[in-house]
Amino acid sequence: MSISDIARGAIRANLAIVALLGLYLASATLYLLYEGHHVSFGIINLAVFRLGIQLAFGAFFLFIGGITLGALRAGFYSPFRYMVGDGWPITARLLTRICYASPYFILLPLFFSAFGAVKQTMGTAVPFYADPWLAEADAVLFGGVEPWEYLHAVMGPISFRIVDTAYQFWFFVTFGALMIAAFMTTRDRLRAQFMVSYLLCWALLGSVLAVAFSSAGPCYMRFFYGDTRYEPLVAHVKEMLGDNNLFSAPYVQSMLLERYKDSFSSIGNGISAFPSLHVAIAVIVAIFGWSINRMLGAALWIFVAIVMVGSISLGWHYAADGIVPLILVPIIWHVTGRLISLFEMTSILLQRPLGGHSQMPSDLAHHAPASDFGAN
Repeated sequence: MSISDIARGAIRANLAIVALLGLYLASATLYLLYEGHHVSFGIINLAVFRLGIQLAFGAFFLFIGGITLGALRAGFYSPFRYMVGDGWPITARLLTRICYASPYFILLPLFFSAFGAVKQTMGTAVPFYADPWLAEADAVLFGGVEPWEYLHAVMGPISFRIVDTAYQFWFFVTFGALMIAAFMTTRDRLRAQFMVSYLLCWALLGSVLAVAFSSAGPCYMRFFYGDTRYEPLVAHVKEMLGDNNLFSAPYVQSMLLERYKDSFSSIGNGISAFPSLHVAIAVIVAIFGWSINRMLGAALWIFVAIVMVGSISLGWHYAADGIVPLILVPIIWHVTGRLISLFEMTSILLQRPLGGHSQMPSDLAHHAPASDFGAN
């Protein structure tokens, strides 16, 4: 297998996903221009910074993942050989993984920078208005009692620490899943289904629905609406976690509000409640993990439950913010899968068998595993 063959395979494998990334970037740029926001080099600078972060984390996940898979496949005999190889057939596997992942390292920083720029403008483009409706929806769904009251009644300091830590750890989980998919060179249909669904969650739920149902979240009700109904929630969370602990919910909520006031654009900035992307992305990762391995999937669904509890109990979201993604994300996954089947994405765009396995020369296939992660 020549380098040109590997490059052509990577282009075919990423064509549809790169097209979707490009469509979002173009749409976000037009939206920002329409709203009167100057699209400056700030987005590019953020993208470059994100690129550095992704390269560092990507290298880490590639190394750890390669060693782990090598140990599992080689029976703890030669994991380094599995990962980097001692000859061209095995080295080709590593080169293939890098070629497959390269477009994501280039385009995803731009994608998330554009997403962040759009999120930063939501509150001014469509002033927050939906919070009272969402609060009332919660009251109706839970018999007139706020769902956070049920949770706070049974949660102690340790429980608050667990859900707060899980909420922060979400970034590592979602990035790890993204890197696994990016470096996946087999099971093309699963790879395409996850990547397309993942991007649609950010674009449709995190941008379109977030703008349409512009909302800030319970912890910001007092600032944006003068509504103090959630002040007991905010006060209790501060009592349990403190408001000066770095990366704790009260600290981050205060930081985001200050940056919102100053119109400061940076990584992770912007205020938006409905729908909860924390829940949405956790769900799509759990579905992806379940498709790879049932035990992994079960652990990730437990993580979804913890994130859901954290989103409500820490004051980030209304219950409705998480319930809607629980319904919509599986639909996105299912529709994406049907579209892949309908248009034979894996056979037409990727020019590979519908079984979803890469075509390798016999010498490489001899050394390669049946799939990146084994059977379920």
